[in-house]
Amino acid sequence: MKTNKKTTKTTKTSKKFDYERSAKIAGLLGTFAQFMPQLDSGFIPLFSREFVMKDLLGLTDEEYERNETLLTAESTRILDAIRMQKNLLETLQKSADEIQTEQPVARPAKKSRKEKVN
Repeated sequence: MKTNKKTTKTTKTSKKFDYERSAKIAGLLGTFAQFMPQLDSGFIPLFSREFVMKDLLGLTDEEYERNETLLTAESTRILDAIRMQKNLLETLQKSADEIQTEQPVARPAKKSRKEKVN
């Protein structure tokens, strides 16, 4: 079976380029992250996420939209898992509280051997 050396070389080059580009973007994103909006920060951000992703990192509109779609789906799954875990913990806590507040059931006194025979 013959392979097209030109196509194979182009594919390898493209993959290498994609990896290098991804590594560069990841490094730059780490640098810019401190200037972007964050849930737990107490400062006013300098850059919007979209500006950083598109203008500074060079993502295309298609790449940006794909990232947003994937991020939304992943965030939803994470938040759902957190809610489920929270509900489970609340249920377990209620069960534990109910067990602690239950009064022990009074059992009749055991009969001695003499009482059993008579």
